[in-house]
Amino acid sequence: MFKTEIEYTATARSEGIEGKLKLKIVVGADGSVLSVEILASVSPELDAAAVAAVKQCAFGQPWPVASPIAGGTYVLARRFELGD
Repeated sequence: MFKTEIEYTATARSEGIEGKLKLKIVVGADGSVLSVEILASVSPELDAAAVAAVKQCAFGQPWPVASPIAGGTYVLARRFELGD
């Protein structure tokens, strides 16, 4: 699938914002991200950072196939928690 780091923003950290973010990602047949929808929000700033990070990712085909695979819809969940 893909790997991306969604960074905890400095403002969210300093304000003690925690929560679970959930995104719906639609991927095209070429592996590009076509759209990202926020299903569960944490904060506007963290949501925007996560959407921006996901839009920079590309989904790759894990193995060669005779014909291109169609894209798909995926749900990404990420918990933002501050350590003690």
